[in-house]
Amino acid sequence: MEGLVTFEAHLSRFTPADWAAAVETLAPEIHPIDLDATRIWCAFYPLQLHVALEAASDDARPALERKLGLMGKWRLEDQIDSSHTFLYGHRYWPQTRRAILAMAAESSFPQSLPEIITKVADHVSRISSVDRDQLIGIAIAGLMTLRQCGIDKFGSGKGSVQLPMNVEARSIRQVRRKRASQRSQGLFGFLRGNKKRFRMTFDENSPDATFDLIAGQDVASGAQSDKRDHRSKDSRCIPGEGPIPVECRAASCGTCWIGVLAGADRIAPIDPADEGKRLKVFGYPQAQAASGAPIIRLACQARPHGDVTFVIPPWNGIIGKII
Repeated sequence: MEGLVTFEAHLSRFTPADWAAAVETLAPEIHPIDLDATRIWCAFYPLQLHVALEAASDDARPALERKLGLMGKWRLEDQIDSSHTFLYGHRYWPQTRRAILAMAAESSFPQSLPEIITKVADHVSRISSVDRDQLIGIAIAGLMTLRQCGIDKFGSGKGSVQLPMNVEARSIRQVRRKRASQRSQGLFGFLRGNKKRFRMTFDENSPDATFDLIAGQDVASGAQSDKRDHRSKDSRCIPGEGPIPVECRAASCGTCWIGVLAGADRIAPIDPADEGKRLKVFGYPQAQAASGAPIIRLACQARPHGDVTFVIPPWNGIIGKII
């Protein structure tokens, strides 16, 4: 038990800047299938927010959460096994979790964060016969989850893969081909102009998690065409507004932020005086894809000119002063 506590304390030594630096240090070693996804995951679960809430007393925490306008599920302890389903490496979550717990039980640990991450990935690679580059992203997510949840809660999770079997069986090639595919606009598509329609995928693990967007529309407006009941899955959703939580449609609330898994370069650039400024106010990290395009966007401002695959964060708030 002493070893477990020691490892938790060891991880607590690393600052948010240390974690960000570790991700970028290891970025060249992360398989392209998960490079952008790992950056998105880290943006979705910022350590700064956890540290601020952790520092508040039990009595003061609810008031701080209200002050920050937090809505949804921002605590990793409530989604230990499910927060990272959009990483391809999630398929190896049971092995990764066991590897982290095994490291926690040791009497000594690597001193640097990149070394800790790669040691976990190396262990899973050996026992699963999977290339290490597919495992670094999920190792980062797993270790950060332990950092924010504590070893007891981390160890009490089921540690199971949260994917349908047919989705879990997809190869990297299949996933990448799907993300890269573009809907045909027909033989004379170049003449369709504003009649072009693009496919927006908001959960690539669900076959029907898509909606159509008309050329010139922003993502949040296009989502209105999806009239299914999304509120039963996410209480932030407004009936008739689609799967993306949205309140203002003017970049003022920050509710509609998304992480772009594929097609970031098929979205009009961020206006630094509008969307860019508001993203900083909200405190949502402005991470970039391998292509250089921003992957954290406000859906009410993002206007695609092609098919896009994105992830909807489980929470929103205005945490810019903390970040």
